[in-house]
Amino acid sequence: MEGSITVRTVRPEDVARIKELVELSWKDQSASHLLEKRYGIQGGKPWLEWKWPEVEQACRERPHQVLVTEVEGKVVGFAS
Repeated sequence: MEGSITVRTVRPEDVARIKELVELSWKDQSASHLLEKRYGIQGGKPWLEWKWPEVEQACRERPHQVLVTEVEGKVVGFAS
């Protein structure tokens, strides 16, 4: 892989990109999505509306526990 790779703690401006990554990477992995696939929308909300608040809360309340990976300045992954 070419380019500069950086791992750092999350910043407020990363949150929108992390939401995109949650939707792209967890779509067929999260329990919320798998339940929706099997039984349909639960509680009147799609899976992302159940999963995202957990991730967003971690980003905003515990940023020291959320890491992002950047390649050439673009957030390409995260861990919490």
